[in-house]
Amino acid sequence: MLTDVEKERIIRVLDAYCESRVPLHVRDKLALQLRIKGQDVILFEKRPHFRRQGEWTESNVAKVKFNRREGTWTLLWRDRNSKWHYYEPCPPSQRFEDLLEVVDRDPTGIFWG
Repeated sequence: MLTDVEKERIIRVLDAYCESRVPLHVRDKLALQLRIKGQDVILFEKRPHFRRQGEWTESNVAKVKFNRREGTWTLLWRDRNSKWHYYEPCPPSQRFEDLLEVVDRDPTGIFWG
């Protein structure tokens, strides 16, 4: 489990990222949010459901796992069958922000398409 201090820092970093990534004029059509579960941090998109008005759908973008023993974060991507895989072009890092930068740049088009 992440400590409360670690969670607060990650939430601050990702909230600022999500805020900067989604322009004001589309926030009624797109939201970026995060979910923390144990040692995993999941970044996901929310969009209005195309058939059911008032409902939103979620789509996972990336997962970052913390390895407490090694003190490193590892980046994962999700395939079309909703299975997570380690993103091999990016080695583990001691800085969460380094992996978020990789997701943002998306050099292989695997996170944002």
